[in-house]
Amino acid sequence: MSLISMPIFLTLGTVGNLLNCLVFLQKTLRSNSCSIYFVAASIAYLLFLDFSIGTNLYAIYFKDPTTYISPYCKFRTYFLSSCLCAARFILAFACVDRYAMCSRHSRIRNFSQPRIAAYVIAIIVGLWILIPIHVLVFYKVENGRCTVPEAYLYFNAAYSVLIGAALPPGIMIVFSALAVRSLRGIRKSIRQAIVQVNNASIRDSATTTPMSIRIKQHDHQLLKMLLVDVILYCLSNIPPPMSNIYSSVTLKWNKTPEQIQLQNFFTYLVSQFFIYFSTSASLYTNLMISKTFRHELISALLRHFLSTRRVLIRVYTNGNTNNTVRPINGIVGANTAP
Repeated sequence: MSLISMPIFLTLGTVGNLLNCLVFLQKTLRSNSCSIYFVAASIAYLLFLDFSIGTNLYAIYFKDPTTYISPYCKFRTYFLSSCLCAARFILAFACVDRYAMCSRHSRIRNFSQPRIAAYVIAIIVGLWILIPIHVLVFYKVENGRCTVPEAYLYFNAAYSVLIGAALPPGIMIVFSALAVRSLRGIRKSIRQAIVQVNNASIRDSATTTPMSIRIKQHDHQLLKMLLVDVILYCLSNIPPPMSNIYSSVTLKWNKTPEQIQLQNFFTYLVSQFFIYFSTSASLYTNLMISKTFRHELISALLRHFLSTRRVLIRVYTNGNTNNTVRPINGIVGANTAP
């Protein structure tokens, strides 16, 4: 199953995350703070997918280095944990950004700026370079396996629940709900203001009603894409910590071969399939739900195609010009005597 699914996830995920970066870096979107969060999350997902699946495929066809090289065992686990956790919290703070964007308070709205987003992303990356350092300490090669001491398993289970199933989804759900609530409040206020203007009940209602907070179409689309990413994250990233808890609790239980096979399959499903799916599906969900995203992707691809075509034509034209036989001294076909 891994031989079938992993190359598919590798291809779809690499293409998808690269195209995500291409779209969100377009001129119409890159000035939006949420786009910066999307780009950073796509880069983290890209690093995670390519390194994780690439090393897994290498281990299938060749001898797995994690079974005999302890530094590699430590670094691989550390790097993947850093990338995945950074992406999770970047997505979580994108939800905070959308809440700030929809807020009625100007001080809170100031958080939704590209400059602030860049600072927040830098802090998140720095923290997730430091926080997983314990992985470098406790992971080791033992009996041909990249493993950890038994006591560390319980800490790892609690750690996985905290950073995978508690903090990121908690932040995402709370601030996404607040953003949607604020957006509905703004729409309601605008509708009421329009009704007041149409009925001419208050002559200066256009200036006294809360219509000063206007949400652009791009912001609507970005919020929709973010909400879908949050749902996808919650469905695919909460089960793995639960699997870690089950493995830790049942570590010393006597299990039948059938139970072991079922547990191994479930572990693969939640620790690889679900996570690979969530880290590679963003482009395709964005294409399904966002008209703006589809338009920007098509426009970007057309621009790159046309620019590449112009370059190729220029190179071809210059090559033909250089290969043309030029006359000497401006005389064509003249016979000169020796």
